[in-house]
Amino acid sequence: MDQTKATANGWQAFYEKLRPGLEATGRFLKKLGKDLAVISSYLYKLRAVILAAPVAAAAVVMAFINAARLPEVVEVIKLTLDTQAEDTLFGCLLITPDYISRGWAIWAPLLLTAVCLVCMACSKRTFYPWLVSVFSLLLPVMILVTNIYPA
Repeated sequence: MDQTKATANGWQAFYEKLRPGLEATGRFLKKLGKDLAVISSYLYKLRAVILAAPVAAAAVVMAFINAARLPEVVEVIKLTLDTQAEDTLFGCLLITPDYISRGWAIWAPLLLTAVCLVCMACSKRTFYPWLVSVFSLLLPVMILVTNIYPA
């Protein structure tokens, strides 16, 4: 029984030595938790801006790349519905090439991405409109690839 009391007193003494350090650690973690809660609150409120910035930067970079590499006249594929035409795809889709200027090939995808980002900023749920804006970045890539490497 004496040994049990001695062990208990030993643990009590050990705990009393650690107590100031544990209390300081607790205060630090409590302050850190409050600070992280404030930071995460601001990140959540600014999520549209945080998500839109890299997409907007990528769209501008792609516009500059297309401005440097595209020819003066750009060929795009136009899909139209024409059930009476011969050689249609699936019986109703007519595929014809069309030609637009380099300016249209640069500004149209850039404006499409900007409209997607504005819709994302106005939306309550930002993820799906953001995903659409990310997929809109494929349009300038496809225009560049189809005009630099024609089939």
